[in-house]
Amino acid sequence: MSTVTECCICFEEIGSKNNCTTPCGHQFCFVCMSKSLANNNTCPCCRAVLMEVPDEDEDSDYSDSDSDEEEEEEDFDFPEDANLDRITEKFMAKGYGPTDLMVMLVGRIKERNDKYNPETIKKMYTDLNEIVDDLEKQKDELKLFGAEDIRIA
Repeated sequence: MSTVTECCICFEEIGSKNNCTTPCGHQFCFVCMSKSLANNNTCPCCRAVLMEVPDEDEDSDYSDSDSDEEEEEEDFDFPEDANLDRITEKFMAKGYGPTDLMVMLVGRIKERNDKYNPETIKKMYTDLNEIVDDLEKQKDELKLFGAEDIRIA
C-alpha cells in the first residue's frame, strides 16, 4: 500500500513532478513553495532558513563589474499583482521544473550535478525575468487598452 503525500500548505496530493522537498525534509507542491519563497526565506513548516542572504562584506573578493552582473541575475522582484500561477506555468513550459526553481531561490546545488553550471543558471534567471517582464508588459498594455475604451465612450 503506497502512502499519499500531501502538500503541507494546501493539503493537495503531491504528484511525482509537482513537488519540492526542502533541505529540512518537508514536501510542498511547486506552486505553494514558489509562493512561499516569494515572501519568506524559511520553510513554511518548521521555519528553517532556506535561503542564505549573503553579507555585502562576504563578496569583497569580487570586482565591482562581477558583483553588478550577479546582482542583476539574483535581484528578482515579482510584480506586486503578477499571477504566480501564470509565471510558474510559463517557467515549466520552458522545460524547467520544481528543482530548477529551488536551485534559483535557495542557491544550493549538489556539487556533482553538471546540469547547474553557471551558464545554465544564468539562462534560468534570464528566462524567468523574461517571463515576468512579458507578463508585466501584457498587464500594462491591458491598462492602456482600458484607458482607450474609457476615452472613446
